[in-house]
Amino acid sequence: MPDPSPDPSPDPSPSINQAVDAMVPVQLGIKSPGQLPPFAPGPGMIMMLIVEDDPFQADSIMLLCEQCGYKAQVCSNGTEALEVVRTDASINLVLSDVMMAGVSGYELLCETNP
Repeated sequence: MPDPSPDPSPDPSPSINQAVDAMVPVQLGIKSPGQLPPFAPGPGMIMMLIVEDDPFQADSIMLLCEQCGYKAQVCSNGTEALEVVRTDASINLVLSDVMMAGVSGYELLCETNP
């Protein structure tokens, strides 16, 4: 006759046939980026560098990013952006215009990602 008591030491690793629960913001009832717990991936983990030579465009992009919960700073040209990327280790995302005088967005990409 089989033993009706459960195995006292079940294998903690999931097998291919087991479902695994994940804690995601939807399951936590979280509705906005500002409510995410500190361990959750999201905008709070990003320090963005916006590289745009048109001041109106730069301000518009910066405002949109801030409204979405991203931390960002603006550089007005590729040369300035290269200096910031090389000296500020907190930058982990660069959003750049492509057509700029001096160092273009393509050149910036090549210099920052050799």
